Amino acid sequence: MWMHSQNNHYHDSDMHSSSMPYRGGMSFDQQPISLIEYTQDQIDNMNQQLSSTRAQRIRAAMFPEALEDPAMDVPSSTHYITNLPTAVQKLSEPSQQLKNAVVDIINYKEDAEIAEKAIPELIRLLSDEDPIVVGQVALVIHTLAKKEASRMALTNPQLINALIRAVSNSKANDETKRGVAGIFQCLAQQKQGLFCIFKSGGIPALVKLLDSPIEVVVNYAMSALHNLLLYIEQAKTEILRCGGCHKMVSLLNNSNQKFLAIVTDCLHMLAFNNQEVKICLGLSIYFLGLACLPAITLGLPWPGV
Repeated sequence: MWMHSQNNHYHDSDMHSSSMPYRGGMSFDQQPISLIEYTQDQIDNMNQQLSSTRAQRIRAAMFPEALEDPAMDVPSSTHYITNLPTAVQKLSEPSQQLKNAVVDIINYKEDAEIAEKAIPELIRLLSDEDPIVVGQVALVIHTLAKKEASRMALTNPQLINALIRAVSNSKANDETKRGVAGIFQCLAQQKQGLFCIFKSGGIPALVKLLDSPIEVVVNYAMSALHNLLLYIEQAKTEILRCGGCHKMVSLLNNSNQKFLAIVTDCLHMLAFNNQEVKICLGLSIYFLGLACLPAITLGLPWPGV
């Protein structure tokens, strides 16, 4: 009985050995592998190194500009599945968004402070006798007015008055007109700027700019006047007093549909509840030989109808 089971055991062992690949296993005569023993200090150093490399990866992903040495060799990612983001990458995106928001706030404050500090010097340069200097200053202010932060600082009555004097000067060149018209167009995008332009007497200057042969100047002036009519009720009377209505009618020959929409809307607001203006506009359109469509759009009486 024992012999039979022993033979079966040998038989099974032969089957297993023939079916499994030979791995060059160790014989019973070989010495057992000894484990390396580490001291507690060595273990602490390895843990510290692991934590350090992890911190470097996170710092490099979230705040790359904070690295003391840009050429420093940052440990590569331990990520092996390329189609899924790592935990560090998931953390880095919101942190970058937060950083960008903080930078924007700082830049916003700096833009406002720089513009505010520069106003006295800008006012002085706008009074320069050289038209070229005045034109360059106007273009610089226009660049500042395009930014929201500095635009708020430019809503200064003294600066607006200096701009009006500069553009009203008979020596004003094209750069001055382009710059001042652009500044007023930017300031007119905010109610504070609109009130500043109106109270400083900027409407007559804007109406005068409608005669400019430079298309962009007319566009800027027309846009500013449109916003004034929309948000300041008293602007209507001032524009009519300056002859702005007739100048706007002469602009109806323009082929730009967006520009025509602004002009037509301005004329509609000027003629609203004012029969005298309606009649004058109807006659002006008729004698200018324009198509009757603008008159119909404005709801004006058409001569002969």
